[in-house]
Amino acid sequence: MYHVREVLKGPVAALAYPVLDPPALAKLLRVLDRAVPKSSEEKRKPRLQILAALVEGQVMSEPVLRETAKLPTLETLRAQIVGLLSAPAAQTAGVLDAARGGRTVGLLESYRKGLEEGEAAP
Repeated sequence: MYHVREVLKGPVAALAYPVLDPPALAKLLRVLDRAVPKSSEEKRKPRLQILAALVEGQVMSEPVLRETAKLPTLETLRAQIVGLLSAPAAQTAGVLDAARGGRTVGLLESYRKGLEEGEAAP
């Protein structure tokens, strides 16, 4: 675990976001990656480098930050959890309905009505 003072040496810029947003973080990392010089001619330009990030009170190193950027949004995670929790409940309800004869009773009832109507027709 790092302390902020350990990584803030020399010229430093800081960006702040009110909440952790992995897709926005991924976009920021792509912009910074493009800003890093690739050839010897561009080495005169100032180099942008991520030293660390302060995320919800914890200092994260660059590799951890890059892994965090791969996460989906909080809304997506919530939707996935709701889907995981509701699917077994729907399956259980379907099994219980079939076990109590819900479909069978309805089928036999309609068959009985059809026979009664057929006898009453002549």
